[in-house]
Formats: sequence, C-alpha cells, structure tokens
Amino acid sequence: MGNLAGSGGYFVAMAADKIVAEPGTITASIGVLGGKMLTSGLWDKVGLSWDEVHQGENATMFTGTHDYTPAEWSRFQAWLDRVYVDFTSKVADGRKLPKEKVLEIAKGRIWSGQDAKNLGLVDELGGYQTALRLAKKAAGVNPFYVLLVLIGIAFTVTACAYGVMAFKVVDHGNGKITLDPAWMSRDLDQGEPPIIANGVVFSYASGEATAQAYPDVGLQDTSQRRIPASTHATLYAFDAETGKTLWSSGDDIKSWLHFGELSEANGRVYIGTWDGILYCYGIKK
Repeated sequence: MGNLAGSGGYFVAMAADKIVAEPGTITASIGVLGGKMLTSGLWDKVGLSWDEVHQGENATMFTGTHDYTPAEWSRFQAWLDRVYVDFTSKVADGRKLPKEKVLEIAKGRIWSGQDAKNLGLVDELGGYQTALRLAKKAAGVNPFYVLLVLIGIAFTVTACAYGVMAFKVVDHGNGKITLDPAWMSRDLDQGEPPIIANGVVFSYASGEATAQAYPDVGLQDTSQRRIPASTHATLYAFDAETGKTLWSSGDDIKSWLHFGELSEANGRVYIGTWDGILYCYGIKK
C-alpha cells in the first residue's frame, strides 16, 4: 500500500496472503457509502425541465430530479446493508479475524498503517522492498541481493591490486540490513567497474601501465614511460553466484584502456580501447 489504500483499495488487498503498508498509509475505511445529488433546484433556476419515458417501478430511482420515494429509500438502504455485510465478512475471512472485531473497527473509519498493523488489518510496515522480501520468501526465492563493487588496494605507488567483490545484502526485516561478503574475483590488473549482462558479471583488466614512481627517477608520471609499458586489456566473465571465472578474452583485445567503461546492450558487452577499436562480445545460447 502506498499513501492511500482505503475502502475499495483495502477491499482488493484484504484477500492477499500478506499486506504491507507504510506507517502513515491511509487505509481501512471498511464501509459503504452511496446516494445521489438532487439537481432539480439547479434546473429550475436555469429554466430547464425534464421528462422521461421509462418502464419499471424503480427505473427512475437514481434520477437527480427528485428524491427517493419511501420504497426506493428502503430498497437502497437494504442494498447498502448487503454490501456492508459482504465487505466485513470478507475482511474477517481474509484477515482471519473474528467478525465481531471487524464490526468494531469497521464503520467506515480510516486507520493509519500503524493502527492497521496493531488491529491486524495489515501484516507488516514498510515499502516496496519489504513487500518484495515477503513475496520472495513466499515463492521460495533466495531473498538476498548481490551488490558488486570494484576494490583497489594500493600497496605502493607502483603496485595496486584490483578485483570484483560481491556482498549479499541481507534484509533481516524491521529496517535492519547487513552486508555479508560472498566472493571475490581473481586479480584484475588495473580493473574497472563491473556490469551484468544476461546474469553474468563482466569486468576487465585495463592493461594500462599506471606506475607513477620508478627506481631511477622516483615519483614521475609521464606518457613517454606509461604508453610503451602498457599491454592489452582482458575482459573476464564471472559467475554471479560464486565469482568463478567463466571466460576471458585472452589476447583477443590488442590494445589497452584508460579509464574506460564497459557498456551493455541486448545482452552484448562492448569495450572500446585506446587505439579506437570497439570490441563486442555476446553469450552463445
């Protein structure tokens, strides 16, 4: 439930296995309301008159040109009573509540999501992620999510270790979330951020020589040294659940990258290199 899910909104939700509402959601309003607007005074004022051709005793019951007759009013009240009995009975059945309790909290009154939780009208407080967690649990789907990050550990100014690390984002409910380490990929020499295509994690080693200090000259960052020392990029595919290396491009890519990013479209992975060549890789079915 979002900001508002009362009356008809609650009617369509009450048979669900689980109902999730925000604490401030306006909900419940278990009741029925009906009537009609009498407009005869308006038509008299503007000089319009109405006539009709009808068949049946109650054919003009809902016309706005005259009030209900006593018989029509009695019939209308009976209809409202039937709808109210149906509504409250279905609430009691859907929420597994005693009918007496439902009649006590119904009467068309609105309740906040927090109140509804206390009264047994909803199951949990939260938003989309809470509802998704409950749906996954009911469907037997692992409720964990995988968050991929690229880490770089600088040992010295001349050496750095990179890799893709995955965490399981564990939602314990009640707003408590923890990150549990799941796996870490093989070393990626000067790696770059990963992407996911067709459920497979892709990242690459750039092949760029990024050393900024040299034994003979000390701290220095020049393209004259770095470009000749660069080799070639290597694209890797990793299993999203285990981090196992599934495939690599080997020596297919002939040049290196400088702060490049992978792109994905239609299940294919694109990588562009320093020499202006665009490589495209796909997964064979």
